[in-house]
Amino acid sequence: MNIIYEQATEADCQVIADLLNVASDGMMRFLFHDLVPNASAIDVVASILPRENPTMYYKNVIVARADNEIAGMVSGYAAEFNKITPEMRDFIPKDRLDITTPMFESRVEGSFYLESLAVYSQYRGYGIATELINLISQRAEREGFDFVSLHVADGNPEAKKLYDKLGFVEVKFVKMQIPGISNIHEGMYLLQKSL
Repeated sequence: MNIIYEQATEADCQVIADLLNVASDGMMRFLFHDLVPNASAIDVVASILPRENPTMYYKNVIVARADNEIAGMVSGYAAEFNKITPEMRDFIPKDRLDITTPMFESRVEGSFYLESLAVYSQYRGYGIATELINLISQRAEREGFDFVSLHVADGNPEAKKLYDKLGFVEVKFVKMQIPGISNIHEGMYLLQKSL
């Protein structure tokens, strides 16, 4: 299998949105369902990705292409932007934001935030996730960051094991539960890694 890693393009937005949905294990559906008539949460996010912004922007994404198909992606940005914004408050119902507030309020200040990582199941086991993490970490270092941080659900032991193997350490445990998200039992780990 020929795997190429590269900066995402605007043409990739629909697939990136689908992978963000895979990575979120239901959080994207929870936040964005029923906000736009006749549009799925994936469609809503795909419509946001082409718009320049500090977080959900295709230029923050590195994709892995296996035989010209997107196999996985990683997205990241300065952790200071991982917060509930006025635009989010205007668009997403308050009760949904209130549930996710603990995650948005916990961050490693001054770090680069690895927001999402996903690899389609048929491409797992080829080292794609590890390489994507390495590439986003290199981007963070080039941009002058000393740490990469991320959240991982307590019910996702495979991801936690990968992050542990790659040198991430727990900063704190963030208690939260989101209806319909099976991999968040009690909350999420906030992890960081020195660069």
